[in-house]
Amino acid sequence: MSDIKSAVTYLQDYMNTYSDQQGYEEYRTETLIDDVLYGLGAALDENYKYAQGYEEFKKVLRAHLGAA
Repeated sequence: MSDIKSAVTYLQDYMNTYSDQQGYEEYRTETLIDDVLYGLGAALDENYKYAQGYEEFKKVLRAHLGAA
């Protein structure tokens, strides 16, 4: 399985369980954005999991968006 295919599968599974979270309908827009970005980072690289990993992924994301 390719890295991209694995990442897509992980992200799909991650998002498919999102509605299982009690009270997710009350989340702020910013919470959803952070959760989706976290899932994307975790899907791309295990090192981007958990709080410290997410902080690292945000650095990569900022650099990517700055280059766009």
